[in-house]
Amino acid sequence: MKTIILDLVGYKEWTESLGCDREWRIQAFQHYFASILYSKLADVNAFPIPIRYDSYIILVDGVKEKEVLHVIREVSEKYSPTKMQICKGYGETIYESIFNCVDTLEDKPDDKIVVAHYDINGITRLDKRTAMQEIEELKANVFSLSEKVGGIAYYFGGDNVGLFASKKDLDSMLTIANLNDNVKTGIGIAENPRKALMKATTALEYVRKNREIKWKILE
Repeated sequence: MKTIILDLVGYKEWTESLGCDREWRIQAFQHYFASILYSKLADVNAFPIPIRYDSYIILVDGVKEKEVLHVIREVSEKYSPTKMQICKGYGETIYESIFNCVDTLEDKPDDKIVVAHYDINGITRLDKRTAMQEIEELKANVFSLSEKVGGIAYYFGGDNVGLFASKKDLDSMLTIANLNDNVKTGIGIAENPRKALMKATTALEYVRKNREIKWKILE
């Protein structure tokens, strides 16, 4: 699996330079910067996942390395308040790739990206406390599974949680839906992250309309 790890160097020092009335500025910047990254990287079919707001894992299987690097240079020059550094990662799993920097990804084979998009049935009918408990439980289950398969979990917001992994982990990714009556799952498999996400959402929309099934896979 291929990733590019993007770090903002000296970010902590930059935030501290803003003075004590800084938290709203930091939050505003972090969401603005993330918005830029999502938009720019979508244009080249990549997808960033924040580790922290000063560090991102960019999924780049099936994406041209030079196009991603061009986006990173543009973001660095126009939007970043600090210097940026990258690690081109490659490994059997997404998690392994984070800790295995290589000189180039161009000579590495691409793997298909698998995205599981988990969603809770009838969340809007629950009271706020119960809804929050259901969401936290789903997040915990998905993040726990991500550690077992070497994938990366991602909270999309609301009652939506994602898991990015490889095709060999497909059966494991279905266990959350199979073991939880109130969870439905759409899974997308594609040659790049953007297409995999689109297929996962399409699959989930199908499941939502067909209540008799709990999950669907689109490849």
